[in-house]
Amino acid sequence: MSPFPRLSFLFIITACFLAGCNDPVENNTLKEKKDTAANCIAATEKTQPSILKDVILNEKELIGKKRLSSAAPVDFTQYKLLALKTIDSTAGDENGFKYHIIDSLLSKTGLTVLLLGREYDTENIAWIALYDDQHKLLDQLQVYYDNAEGFLSVESMIKNNQVTVHTRNDFDEAKNESTIIYKLVNNKLEKL
Repeated sequence: MSPFPRLSFLFIITACFLAGCNDPVENNTLKEKKDTAANCIAATEKTQPSILKDVILNEKELIGKKRLSSAAPVDFTQYKLLALKTIDSTAGDENGFKYHIIDSLLSKTGLTVLLLGREYDTENIAWIALYDDQHKLLDQLQVYYDNAEGFLSVESMIKNNQVTVHTRNDFDEAKNESTIIYKLVNNKLEKL
């Protein structure tokens, strides 16, 4: 069998690959043209920025739009892997809590940030949890809370890579409100 068909096939594939990597825009100066090799580098070889997905975490978004209740439920294996007992000190099957993975806020080499939630008849909670590649919990932050009594609420907004947590506490006669801003720094959430 002649090697000609194989060589022709390899030549065509190589030509198509190189043509796809070249900048098709003509009349650019040499300084403005991009290096073909640089355009073809895989994204995983580049430094990946830590940019969190923008999200609003309030009753309208999580409960009203059923983002919590319709999110993927956590099974027993995930329960252990996600370290939910560490995140939620009252966690346990006997409590009747339903845990959910609401969203992935960031996934890159060395770091995954998940939005986790706990659903119950009288209260709902959501946390941001940071994990390394071995699923070790690096950090966590409560970003949403509501209860039937309405005395305490936590709502948050993630925007421009900052997490703004607003807490309202009506247990005391003096109504207490606080807002704390966090930023993702070195795989941890730090107060600004």
